[in-house]
Amino acid sequence: MLTEPGGFALSTSLQHPNRGLATRGFPVIGGDFTPNAAPSLVEVLWRRRAWIGITIAACLLIAISYLLVADRVYAATARLRIAQTPPRTFADTASYVERSEDFLQTQAEVVKSISVLQRTLDSIDWQSMRTFAGARDPVRKLKRSIKVEPSRKADLLSITIESTYPEEARALVSAVVDAFIFEQTEHRRQLGDQMVQVLMAQRDQLRQTRDETLARISALRDNLGVVGLPQHSGSTMAERTQTLATALTTAEMQVIELQAEYEAAQKMLSDPQAIAAFIEARQSQGRDAGDSELSNLRQQLTQHEMALSALNTSQGENHPRARAIQEVIAGLRERIAHRQRDLAEAHASSLRKQLQVATDKVAQLRETLRIQRGMAADANPHMAEFLKLQAELDRLQRQDELLSHRIAEVSVNSMNTGPLSIQVLEQMLEPDPVRPNKMLALGAALLVGWVVGIGAALLREWQDTSLRTPEEIPTSLGTALLAMVPRVNPRLSPVARGQLVHLDSCSAAAEAYRSIRTSLSLGGPANARTFLVASPASGDGKSTTASNIAIAFAQAGERTLLIDCDLRNPVQHLIFELDGVGGVTTVIAGQTKLRDAIRPSSVPGLYVLPCGPVPRNPSELLAGARFKSLLQKLSETFDRIIIDSPPLMSVTDARILAAEADATVLVMRMNRSMRELGIMALDSLDAIGARVVGAVANDVPASQSAKYYGGNWPYVSRATKLIESKPSRPTVNGHNGTGVAAVEPDDEQPPDLTVLPEPEWLAGRA
Repeated sequence: MLTEPGGFALSTSLQHPNRGLATRGFPVIGGDFTPNAAPSLVEVLWRRRAWIGITIAACLLIAISYLLVADRVYAATARLRIAQTPPRTFADTASYVERSEDFLQTQAEVVKSISVLQRTLDSIDWQSMRTFAGARDPVRKLKRSIKVEPSRKADLLSITIESTYPEEARALVSAVVDAFIFEQTEHRRQLGDQMVQVLMAQRDQLRQTRDETLARISALRDNLGVVGLPQHSGSTMAERTQTLATALTTAEMQVIELQAEYEAAQKMLSDPQAIAAFIEARQSQGRDAGDSELSNLRQQLTQHEMALSALNTSQGENHPRARAIQEVIAGLRERIAHRQRDLAEAHASSLRKQLQVATDKVAQLRETLRIQRGMAADANPHMAEFLKLQAELDRLQRQDELLSHRIAEVSVNSMNTGPLSIQVLEQMLEPDPVRPNKMLALGAALLVGWVVGIGAALLREWQDTSLRTPEEIPTSLGTALLAMVPRVNPRLSPVARGQLVHLDSCSAAAEAYRSIRTSLSLGGPANARTFLVASPASGDGKSTTASNIAIAFAQAGERTLLIDCDLRNPVQHLIFELDGVGGVTTVIAGQTKLRDAIRPSSVPGLYVLPCGPVPRNPSELLAGARFKSLLQKLSETFDRIIIDSPPLMSVTDARILAAEADATVLVMRMNRSMRELGIMALDSLDAIGARVVGAVANDVPASQSAKYYGGNWPYVSRATKLIESKPSRPTVNGHNGTGVAAVEPDDEQPPDLTVLPEPEWLAGRA
């Protein structure tokens, strides 16, 4: 670090070629200072906690506004217990139905099928419901609103409908449940009706034939008499004839049943909805474990319908992607319909083959029975005729019993009971509001507020180039730190802040100003008398700092003069409550004598030379020879001269003054002064050869100043008593009006302003 012979530390660009690099993130090499360590994330967030709080509050306010204006959506839910019902028989053994793996998923698809939804709308007055207001396709609207969720652990199916109108949601859920139950039994009943009609027609025809046979037996008995008929019913030939007749009866019953099923299947092929219902009923009854291709198509259809519902909600029904998905859904439905028809045709073809086999079996049994009867006729013509009629009667009677039994079974299984046992376990009477979810909305708002707030805080931290801690001054600016002035109560008047060392001498701020005096007295250049107090921009507190430094020098027993050279916005005459009639400008203009322009202050040993009237050309006045001569004469009279100046980066006045002063003090306000402006200010001072002693960290927050001055300062500050108060001038008895006696050194006398030498250009004037 270069120094002058007098020990003054030069602060030039040659000294610190890397000045400001630390602020840009570059390491400084070869200098006598190191860049400040980057603050931790916790420190940054705590420093910018106001941003985070404002962002969270804004997000919560938006969420609350949304909750207040958003339409409430209600959900009505019904829970169904679905079990497969085995076919009922009149035998003692219980029947068993094998359950398919996708049984509940199949039932969920049935609930959302077009036939069930259309039946739901047909059973209610949907035109008067506000849920369907403006809907072009009410079935599609209902399908988007309904949710069917099968349980994984039990045979339970949850049907939920969401609507902004709770009463309509409840009515729709009830209608969907009724339509689903009706749909499961209707197709079964239709097929049962057709089969019963065919079976009853066969039974009527059979009974007519039985009656005719019975009449023929009676006629034969009347003609031949009972005695004429030999009793050979226990013979081998009769038993064989009876066995063949019984087998023929059973085979004919099978043909009749297969014929009825085949005719019902043929009628089913003409109705697509009947085909779909038949396939679903067949799978639900456990007769068919399910076709893998059909199951895959249904799964794809479900996935595309869910994607279409989400896309319609976010993008609308006319979105190109939504139209593409609709085309895919239409193709899947067509493929499902074709597959269902193929399965139904395969079932009809299987019935036709079974019917053909059964018919051939009947023909074979009839031929065998005919041969057996011929053999019996050859042995005994009357007995053969009787046995023939008796066997025919037994066969017809057996067929009648079997037909009646089958009609009863079909009626019980298809008409009185359905293929499924459906029990409504729970149906919500009062729908609950499900959207908007208050806790979810507030939680999401809080989370978003945190994330956005942290992002905003980090962005603001990245954009903020102001000096935040006193440690950044030597590392970022490359100059010495003279002192750290704590933050002063903002409610204090400008007069109280400007005379804080005088009015509240035991405060931490007064100690900081006295430490500046010590640094300038002991660490400044040798024989330095004039000190310029400057700052990069306005509002940094240079005028308050200048007045308090001057008071500190005066209290140390040095004859001190405070010159207000801020010829654009002077404030020192306001701080010391002086009139601004005469001052620097009037002295330079020759309108006022120097001894008359200098005014004593309320602080013993401190004199003030106000600015005077604001001139039109302040830079020219300060750069002229008259001001230099004036400054030279004053330095011969006073021990210390403190000069207040305008901002460095705003006008050139401060640089002119810095070139004439013995030393310059730079004032930087924490959390306000920009690093770049500080660097530019120091570079401008280096360019004119100004001697910068160091910088003062002004307005240091209490959290930072406490660790330097201690948190247990024993003195109770009188600053609260100075709020909006005006300092008093010294009284005759030596007191300054604040309760603190003014102390003057015995070996020092104030300067005699009456014999103050006037500059040559003022001699003989004013």
